[in-house]
Amino acid sequence: MPETPFLNSNLKPEYWAFISYRHLDNQQPGRQWANWLHQMLEAYEVPEDLVGQNNGIGETIPDRIYPVFRDEEDLPADADLTRGIRSAIERSKYLIVLCSPQSAQSKYVSEEIKYFKQLGRRNRIVAVLIEGEPNSSWDIGKQKLGFSPFQESFPLPLIHPVLNDGEIDLNSRIEPLAADLRLHNGLQGWTTTAAYKDVLEADGTLKAAAIAELVEQYKSKLELGSSKILSAILGIPLRTLTRRDKNRLLKKAHKRNKNLARWLALTMFMALSTLIALLFALQQKAVARNEQSVAEWRLYANQIEGARREFLGNRFVEFIEILNATNPRMRGWEFDYLQNKIGKQRIAIGEHESYVRSVSYNRSGELLASGGWDDVVKIWTAKSGKLLKVLVGVSGIDSLAFDSNGNKIAAGGFSNFMVWDVRSGEAVINIPTMVDGVGTNIRGLDFSPLGDAIATGHSDHTIKLYNLNTGDTLFTRRLDQSISSLRFSPDGSKLALGLSNGWKIIDSKSGNDLVTPRDIVGSSIAVSFDRSGNRLATGGGGDVVQIWDAHNGKEIIKMKGVHSDYITSVDFSPDGEKLASGGADHTVKVWNTRTGDEEYTFLGHTDNVNTVSFGFDGSIASGSSDKSVSVWKLKKTESSVLAHSDIATSVAFHPDGERFVSGGWDLKAKVWDTASAKLLFEWEHSNDVTSVAFSPDGKYVLSASSDRTIRVMNANSGETVQILNSHTSGGLEAIFSPDGTEIVSSGWDGTVRVWDVKKGLEKRVIRNEGRARSLCFSRDGNFIISGLDDGRILGWLKENGEQMFEFDLGDFAVDSLCYSEDGNIIFAGCGDHIVRILDATSGRQIHSLLGHSDVVSTVDVSPDGKQIVSGSYDKSVRLWNIETGQQTIVLNGHKAVTSVDFSNDGRKLISAGFGGKVIVW
Repeated sequence: MPETPFLNSNLKPEYWAFISYRHLDNQQPGRQWANWLHQMLEAYEVPEDLVGQNNGIGETIPDRIYPVFRDEEDLPADADLTRGIRSAIERSKYLIVLCSPQSAQSKYVSEEIKYFKQLGRRNRIVAVLIEGEPNSSWDIGKQKLGFSPFQESFPLPLIHPVLNDGEIDLNSRIEPLAADLRLHNGLQGWTTTAAYKDVLEADGTLKAAAIAELVEQYKSKLELGSSKILSAILGIPLRTLTRRDKNRLLKKAHKRNKNLARWLALTMFMALSTLIALLFALQQKAVARNEQSVAEWRLYANQIEGARREFLGNRFVEFIEILNATNPRMRGWEFDYLQNKIGKQRIAIGEHESYVRSVSYNRSGELLASGGWDDVVKIWTAKSGKLLKVLVGVSGIDSLAFDSNGNKIAAGGFSNFMVWDVRSGEAVINIPTMVDGVGTNIRGLDFSPLGDAIATGHSDHTIKLYNLNTGDTLFTRRLDQSISSLRFSPDGSKLALGLSNGWKIIDSKSGNDLVTPRDIVGSSIAVSFDRSGNRLATGGGGDVVQIWDAHNGKEIIKMKGVHSDYITSVDFSPDGEKLASGGADHTVKVWNTRTGDEEYTFLGHTDNVNTVSFGFDGSIASGSSDKSVSVWKLKKTESSVLAHSDIATSVAFHPDGERFVSGGWDLKAKVWDTASAKLLFEWEHSNDVTSVAFSPDGKYVLSASSDRTIRVMNANSGETVQILNSHTSGGLEAIFSPDGTEIVSSGWDGTVRVWDVKKGLEKRVIRNEGRARSLCFSRDGNFIISGLDDGRILGWLKENGEQMFEFDLGDFAVDSLCYSEDGNIIFAGCGDHIVRILDATSGRQIHSLLGHSDVVSTVDVSPDGKQIVSGSYDKSVRLWNIETGQQTIVLNGHKAVTSVDFSNDGRKLISAGFGGKVIVW
């Protein structure tokens, strides 16, 4: 500072707060933040019962926060503090800083913060975050997520100590506690919800219901942010300040709802009961939770989403860096899932002295051959990587192949191709490929399935077929474009050619065209038939992998991900369910051939992957311009089983996670081994199975059916223990109580029934007043809730069936429900495609999770209470971070999803859906 600090200890504070801000943040209509803050503080009426009391720092609580100082003059960003401003700062009890990229760059704001700290009042600074990203100027993790240092919203003196001489200690860092008034996506918010609503409506991309949800969310955030500022200025706990509003909301709800009135009356009578704890638990938890922890969870969620984006964008170095930067304490299922996708199970087989251009397994998968531009063919044992033989005689090897029985191997290069006996290593055939004394490079080579012929593709645009017994040329055909690869069909009748402008299939005897596709994406450097010969895979310069009908040339599927550079090689797995591809982006990718989804990306090569080959055990070999040969083992990220011949309606893990139960429309319930997907036992109903569950101790397993019965079975032997059959209609949902002693069921007959497990007797019937779609126990076992067709959630006390509350979510059915681990939150999946997070005491909506495009049929919360998983008829399974409401992972693989369940250790996830398939992720 240019002047000596104007410190006057005799000045008595007359301002409750000094607002420090950049005037650029107070100009846009609806975003005049300093005006809004000034008016909010001075107009606030302190609760009467707090006025005159001593707060937490021994000061008397006033009836008003008045006056508040706000400088009206628009000063330059680099202006020096005037004596009047210094005097106002000295006379202010608190400093409130409006934090944005504009204020972070303002020398004027920085000087005000420094001066206030020099007065010894560093603990009386309140940060209000209105725009930008905190700490993005120094946090490498945030920068890797795409945040720019220019988005920094905290001025330097706010996040660093200020020494007595006014210098900033950059070696230490302070994490200020900030009230966050930004929108859910981190952008600048609005001082009124009306302004926010006007902007959303003017945009025109959202429906009215979605706009209402977003506005309601921001209203809650604005109210909470205001309360945080007020509680900091008054020096009182946040919950003390908000309790009056909480009580007011409950009183209004009391007038609107007679059932809730009975609940309020009961809470007054049961003054020390758990209902009072439930009433304020959510708010108390929010206050007690460490603000730093909240920030860390928000960062973790952003990192997971960022890693997913980097993976989908083929930026694998960044993907690994972001994953490694996540906090180990916070890593859960979604971290393991993403990490497994990079396929680290690599076996380095060996190296060549130059580029490896081709690799191939023999039919049994015991041997692996590699060839390269070092002019040698190497034969290895596939499992151990032991080098068995080195074959020479071909220069500049571009392609090689085993014959169908694995007795011979052929390699083609710059001017000839050779065939060797695999066991002896002796050359069987050596055929030069010279034209007018100039060698023509062999770009592709393959044995006929019978092993009596070999086809070669040459750099002079010719295809040749040789008789291996005589060495004679069976036919030669010249094309008008270059050839990059060729493959025989499994029956030997066709040859697929990869060309500079697409691909074609020709007759292997005559060389005439059979199939020429129309929809070509670039060149087809690589081609591969599946084992049936009905499908052909291609990849090439268009960075696209496609699968075609080999009979008519029509595209079957285009893979949903891409390599970031041209594709050099493709190969089907033996069962045809997967396809491997290698690319100039140094990666090997594995695709699901039915869905087109990318399942794995293998990292490790440091140069172009020139060739890939699937082994019969499911392993994948690759060769690269980095001179190495590698074998990759598919690390299972998921396994699936066709559990039912019709829709699989419900799934649940055994408590130990080693078994799961499924039920379906094929009238059956089945128990499976999780690891092997082996069926352990099954039983049958006379109608659709609609619900299955294990007891908490794992001793029993139940199934509910539209035949109006609930069967309870011994989970180990599969023997019937009880048959419960009092319901008068189908659509049954049944669950065990948390202690396992009771079963609660609901159905379309409008009843909820409580049963004794051991005796098989009905203990209680509760009238549901509507058709139930979902059912759930609170974690402590005291409450039962059900979701109805008409959009209501009803809640009862389990012990006496007394209805405690009714929440109305609108006109859409509540298809799924679950409680949070602490019982303070209810998660609801609804027919309007939204997952709702509700306050369990008031029904107030905390978050709306938007992302599904169809009915949300199922929800479940992770055992650690940090994530929620949802499944939908839109075919997707989605994971969400509960704290932030952010979506972390989207999983595909079903025609429609009907049921999801976390294992007790949180490391596995199971889902079921249409088509009868069950997937363990």
